[in-house]
Amino acid sequence: MNPELKRFLREQPIWYRTLARHPEKLEHMQIEMMNRYRKTIPHKVSELSQSLQLISMMLGMMGLTAKQGE
Repeated sequence: MNPELKRFLREQPIWYRTLARHPEKLEHMQIEMMNRYRKTIPHKVSELSQSLQLISMMLGMMGLTAKQGE
């Protein structure tokens, strides 16, 4: 089992009962785990965008960005 899934299961013990009664809800639990730990594609895109903005800002502060009109 995925270590993150184990951790989520320990942090959210309600899932023990839910999965014991409805094992078909495992996929639903995995989706909730991905949302909680920000592992979905939209979360990853957002993190990448924030990283690029930070790099752009740092380069701008250092004067390394290309100036418009030159």
